[in-house]
Order: sequence, then C-alpha cells, then structure tokens
Amino acid sequence: DAWTVIREVENYDRTIRGVKAAALKPATAPDVVRAGFQLTKLRLPANLAFEVSGPRELTVALDADARNVAIERLAGAWRVEEREGGGCRVSLAARVEA
Repeated sequence: DAWTVIREVENYDRTIRGVKAAALKPATAPDVVRAGFQLTKLRLPANLAFEVSGPRELTVALDADARNVAIERLAGAWRVEEREGGGCRVSLAARVEA
C-alpha cells in the first residue's frame, strides 16, 4: 500500500531515488517522526520531521531540533489519494530553499 511506503521514512533510502541513507532519530514531540537523511551523490545531510496532518497526508519540514547545513527551509506534504476504479495517486508538494 502506497500510504505505508510513504509513512515508513526509515526506508526512504530503498524507496526514493536520490536518498542514499535514512535513519530515525529520537522523538521530541508526540506524533512527530524525526529522521536524518543523506541526499544525492554528494550525500548532503538533511534532518526532517514528519507528521500525519490529515487522512493519508504526511507533512514534512526541517527538523527544528537538529542542525541543517545544506537546506535552509523546507515545507511540504505527501498525499495519497484513492482513484476510482482502483489504485491511487501519490503526490509530493514541497518548497525547498537551499
């Protein structure tokens, strides 16, 4: 199920091209998943926070409790929408400033 794949951020290095490493970090707030990533061939570090913000919607932002050197701002959300006739549509809308 696509929703399960999107929520399992610790597996992004296996499911999203460009993510070279992914590791969960200790929680600092209820219902927020924190994770550190290495992105692209350069292995740029990114520390992100994820929170379920609606039915089949996962908000993503920079982790305010961790240092981020390659990305200055990030805000976005994954959405998984069921389609008539079966299947689903997965979208990511994000604004990134590096």
